[in-house]
Amino acid sequence: MKLTSFAPGIVVSSDYSTVQVTTCNWCSVQAVVCEDLSAFAEVFGVSEDSDGEAICLAVTTCVLSRYVERAEIHLKLATTGTDRATDTQSVKLYLAKEQDFPTVLGQARSVLTIDTTKIPETENESGATDAGFEFVTTDVIEPAKSNIPQILFRFVVTNSQVTLKLYFHVEVFAKEAMEHLVGCVGQIFANLAASSSNAVGEINIVAPEARRRLLVDWNGRSVAYPKDRTILQLFEDQAEATPNRIGVTFENTTLSYRSLNSKANELAIQLREAGISKGDLIPFVMNNCLELPIAVIALMKLGSVFIPIDLSWSAERICLLIDSVGPKLVIHSESDPVFDQLNVPTFAVTQADLSERDDNNHGVQIGMEDLIYGFFTSGSTGIPKCTLNIHLGLLNRFIYMSRRYQSNGRDVVLQNSKHVFDSSIWQMLWPLTNGSQVVIPPPKRLLDLSQTIEIIAANKITMTDFVPSIFNAMVNLLRAEPALAQKLRSLRQLLIGGEEISPKAVRRFKEILPHIGITNTFGPTEASIGMIFHEVTKADSQSIPIGRAIDNTYVAVLDKYMNLTPPGAVGEIYIGGDCLGVGYLKDPEKTAAAFVSNHFQEIPGEKLYRTGDLAYYRPDGMLHFVGRKDFQVKIGGIRIELTEIESVLGNHPQVRESKVLVHGDTEHKMLVAFVVAEGNLDTATLRRHVEQLLPKYSVPKKFFLLQAMPLNHNGKIDRKALADMVSKIGTNRTSLQDEIVSPQEHMIRSVWLQVLKFDFVGINDDFFTCGGDSLLALNLSLAMEKQLRVKLSVQDVFIHPTIRDQAVLLSGSNGKSSQLGVNQKAATIAAEVVCNSETVLNSLCIATSPNKQHPPKNVFLTGGTGFIGAQLLYDLLITSDVKVFCLVRDGDKAIAYEHLCDNLRHYNLWQDSFAPRIIPVIGDLSKPELSLIPEHFAQLANTIDTIIHNGAMVNFLHNYYHHRNTNVIGTVEILKLAITGKSKQVHYISTLSVFPISKSAFDKIKEETEPFDTAIPDGGYNQSKWVAEKILWQAHKHGVPLTIYRLGEVMPSSRTGIPNFKALSDTLIRGCLKLSLRFPSPIRLDYTPVDYVSRFIVALVNNCEVSHGCFHVFQPQGILLDDFLESFCQSQFKLRKVSYREFWASLRKMCVQESVDKDLMLLLTLLPEPTEEDPECSAKLTSLFTDNTLYFSCARTQALLHQWGSHWNSVEAGIFDTYAKYHHTKLSKIMIESRRKL
Repeated sequence: MKLTSFAPGIVVSSDYSTVQVTTCNWCSVQAVVCEDLSAFAEVFGVSEDSDGEAICLAVTTCVLSRYVERAEIHLKLATTGTDRATDTQSVKLYLAKEQDFPTVLGQARSVLTIDTTKIPETENESGATDAGFEFVTTDVIEPAKSNIPQILFRFVVTNSQVTLKLYFHVEVFAKEAMEHLVGCVGQIFANLAASSSNAVGEINIVAPEARRRLLVDWNGRSVAYPKDRTILQLFEDQAEATPNRIGVTFENTTLSYRSLNSKANELAIQLREAGISKGDLIPFVMNNCLELPIAVIALMKLGSVFIPIDLSWSAERICLLIDSVGPKLVIHSESDPVFDQLNVPTFAVTQADLSERDDNNHGVQIGMEDLIYGFFTSGSTGIPKCTLNIHLGLLNRFIYMSRRYQSNGRDVVLQNSKHVFDSSIWQMLWPLTNGSQVVIPPPKRLLDLSQTIEIIAANKITMTDFVPSIFNAMVNLLRAEPALAQKLRSLRQLLIGGEEISPKAVRRFKEILPHIGITNTFGPTEASIGMIFHEVTKADSQSIPIGRAIDNTYVAVLDKYMNLTPPGAVGEIYIGGDCLGVGYLKDPEKTAAAFVSNHFQEIPGEKLYRTGDLAYYRPDGMLHFVGRKDFQVKIGGIRIELTEIESVLGNHPQVRESKVLVHGDTEHKMLVAFVVAEGNLDTATLRRHVEQLLPKYSVPKKFFLLQAMPLNHNGKIDRKALADMVSKIGTNRTSLQDEIVSPQEHMIRSVWLQVLKFDFVGINDDFFTCGGDSLLALNLSLAMEKQLRVKLSVQDVFIHPTIRDQAVLLSGSNGKSSQLGVNQKAATIAAEVVCNSETVLNSLCIATSPNKQHPPKNVFLTGGTGFIGAQLLYDLLITSDVKVFCLVRDGDKAIAYEHLCDNLRHYNLWQDSFAPRIIPVIGDLSKPELSLIPEHFAQLANTIDTIIHNGAMVNFLHNYYHHRNTNVIGTVEILKLAITGKSKQVHYISTLSVFPISKSAFDKIKEETEPFDTAIPDGGYNQSKWVAEKILWQAHKHGVPLTIYRLGEVMPSSRTGIPNFKALSDTLIRGCLKLSLRFPSPIRLDYTPVDYVSRFIVALVNNCEVSHGCFHVFQPQGILLDDFLESFCQSQFKLRKVSYREFWASLRKMCVQESVDKDLMLLLTLLPEPTEEDPECSAKLTSLFTDNTLYFSCARTQALLHQWGSHWNSVEAGIFDTYAKYHHTKLSKIMIESRRKL
């Protein structure tokens, strides 16, 4: 079983299945965590005697919430030494860090008093409870080791003193981490009493001993160093000590220390005469050349601030950046037309023309707090930020490096980074402070691996710097050409930083060149190049930490409340100490946001820099990088960690590198994966690999196999180039020469490219696998009509999703209507499924003796995140103490739980008491065994006693094929669950639309009528429900207890008026309100509030005496749409009455103008287009809604209601008014804006 729920920093082994469970594997640590439980209880108005256990349970929950990366905490209550009725009891507490402790305590009290039964491991995606919990008054009886969870919190209370004895498996958890965990429990006891009203997330839980480790022992050492000598003076000292030693080499030219210093003196004099003085910000625009170090040193001599700019950048960018600095002049080394476009003077430098002057005195006193340089770093929008740094940070870094690497002046360092990136500073200037040599490569050889290796060999380079992307490529090159390794023998140390380092690449490199040391470095430009180092060792074979802060620099890993995170818990990296820069040029707002006040006494200085990087401390004090905060993206409301997907891709044995990006605008986002692989790996194999390990929403929509990753100027993976690649490559792109494209296909493709925002798609690419969806299909339909003057309906796009198919359709080669084609295909499949349903069920249904029916205690609900599902969940929870296991597709338990709770809150149905009884089950209806592993599937089947199958895919544009997996195959999987283990009652939510309506039918369709003797209905959704019902009835004949509910038009709750936003009826209402229009229509429909429907179903679920069968659940009174809309007119909505043709024309005009309005675009997709022959579309409109009161009997439902003494209030103005009031509150602003645009 996987321990993915725990923060990785406290776990030694993430695979518990490999651990041999024996007594000797267990260990324990203990400490007194509360001296006086009675006094603690009084703070919260409770007593130790009645609530001591609840207090300890709540405290455990608060502490675990910092270590378990989910909102809900799963605990198994152990019972050694207690009088609890059951042997074990599993509970779940939900904790939002904004809650106060009394709220959490209330939850704990509730779960301890509820008569819960054992919750199976399926409840938790990790396959196990997070921890065990035990509350005892004597520690005489040891817990049974075989039954201890991975970790057990045993609270022993003696004379009001609480001792926590923490049991854990030594091969799973690190002992040091467990000691910190015990300390956290003691700390939260202490701090909660003093801050009882604070949100639990704000409470500091780090004990003093752990705080000392985090801020002192594991941080940079405070080491004295000579702050009276700047790096300029260190260089000048070296020039005096070793004047003839080679300082800089560029191509075939070298400069000695004396020449380099003398030429810099001359340039400084010339610049001073040109008006440059201390504090001036001076850009220099150059490529790699000898003038580069001369200019840098000259500007330092004047106390000026050098800002590198790359001559290879575009003229527009160069001008923009220089204007943002506003300098007195710009230095350059070669002529270029860009300098004629600048608004400031320029100063040309040629090293050969510079005479040599030995006088270092330029009348400038430089202090450690003075600015030394600025580097432009990319900004998310607008002009990039210019990050400013001071002398102190660079001096500390250089002195530390000289001490760490024992530099003796004999190193030869290759400047392997472009001069516009701050990592170039150490490569160019650090060697000059200790007598070593710098080699500057020609501009065109930067990032050219073959040339880099030749330069290393020719110059006997001993040290240099690589970004991981280039390092990985070099490793691949060495493996392909082993002879090249000889050319790297001179190297003794590599520094790698800028991106996450690959353990696989490091391991392979060390196998080839074991003598070369590798240092993993971390640090932003704002912190003087970098200030966290780690020397990679053999112990880092699986993951490589970024290490510890260097001397006189400090790290704090903090949560969002600026509290220290305990060792092992993930937080954001904050940096302090001598490395800090001063902020961003001319941007005090961004500076204030990034450089925040330092409230830690252990860290010197007034400010901390917040990096936006996430990390945790390992038990050995090493800092481990997790990812960027901004690499967490949201698609469809679901949080997705891109680095997690990249990690899964990287685990494939043939994958060398991978990157995942989000492509598309706000409305249409999709995940795209880029992979560099070995061998003949194809995208289908990659997709299967990812699908096995990640939830559906985390599987990239598109995969691109690359020969190599595109790199930017600094050698990092170029994300912008990858993003551009998405637009330029179709899903199955072939070369243009290989595609024979007709003129019509060419025109259709031009429209596709506009709609999809691609530069290329193949004529056989599927519109939907290219990122299309229903709304983009409508955009395509509108664009085709506008640009090509052809009619292509949205339904046509679904049925004919490729350019070639659409061209055939529009050319008239397809003689039959599109919809007919869909129905015929669906009918064929439906018939095939029905014919085989007996065989399927015979293989599934094992004879089971029906259990005696009792009111359910554990209900399995599908579709709980929907409109009807929310009401069902509410009524189940409000009418009994039942636990509801809700199938949710979200891959993260916290997200799934929040999804369910937020859905209840949206419909004003939430109550805090529901929290312990809502149990998310992560799964997928369309997958075998709901995508649960067999053990979890069996455990779930043995726990639940009733199934309410409400989940379904509903899309009136999609055909049967699209609905089949979820609605048909999903129903088969539900049947598997029903017949596994004990017998379970199945309640199936169906639709009256399984019957095709015959206007000429005389008798109403009764509830006992099976739909299979009639024609197959139209529409993919209806057909899928028809097939599912057939399979269910066959299962019922095999002994599966079954009740089917066929629903009519389910409308907003009579109490709240909150509608189902996906319903056609509400889509039509919203369209009328946004257009401020309505049209006369003959539409008549049944109107059944969702609370009526849900109460009836839940009453049957709880009633064991009612026989099985089918119920038609709808209000027997029909309503006219005109009367319905009239109630909105009386609720301050002014809806002008127009003809249907005028209404449709206004709707279409609005969609063309405002394509982002999903409501109107969806309505345009669904409503029929008026024609000259049929301007009002009366027949077509009435077919959109069915007045079920005319065609169906609900006698059985009504009789049961009468038997129960229940009564459905008639649908009247009061219920309409509640609905109208809701829309008036939510949509009045939108309506006003829409009218203005019209």
